[in-house]
Amino acid sequence: MRHLQGGSPHSVFVAYIEARKRKDGSVTHYVRWIDPDTKATVTQKMDSEVSAKFLLTVLKAHGNNVDAALANAIDHFSGVYTVTRMIEDHIGLLTSANGYTIRRYKGNLKCHIAATLGQRDAAEVEYRDIVAWIKSMQAKELSSKTIANVHGLLSSAFNSMVRDKRRPDNPCKGVSLPKSAEEKATFLTPTEWAAIEVELVEPYRSFFTFLIHTV
Repeated sequence: MRHLQGGSPHSVFVAYIEARKRKDGSVTHYVRWIDPDTKATVTQKMDSEVSAKFLLTVLKAHGNNVDAALANAIDHFSGVYTVTRMIEDHIGLLTSANGYTIRRYKGNLKCHIAATLGQRDAAEVEYRDIVAWIKSMQAKELSSKTIANVHGLLSSAFNSMVRDKRRPDNPCKGVSLPKSAEEKATFLTPTEWAAIEVELVEPYRSFFTFLIHTV
């Protein structure tokens, strides 16, 4: 059994979380504490803030017993059915998707879910968690199409979990997705053009009539 601060079981345990922002705007979380043997600072990189807070809580709950704390954390993370595992299972059950689609799904999981929402317990994810995840995707300036595609994968995986009776509902249901900022082309109806045409004088009438019939 290892203890902090000179080996005394009554020493004050010191551990904290450090967040570092990457160039792409995402944030990496590190849990740091003092090794009881070397007195050096130990750093554990975590995939999400949720995971970092959990490890910090476990470390503090076990006081100076670092070994027990880490063993508890390992047991927890290996036993939790995370969102990442849920999506991996869902992809594995697909029978009609081709190789390209499977690779795209796995790529979306790795790039947009695994390091954030993917660390959460799939049974505990709620509507507000999905909304927060979508906002984090928007903060990365991803297109509305990309967000919709990844959300579709996430929602389908939750549907599979509901079908397997592993949770009662799909937290993605009812979530409003961002709309595309691209403006769609609109065209005049024949009636609208006729109303405009009678107001035009030559040579503009002939010119615009030519344009209308060449679009």
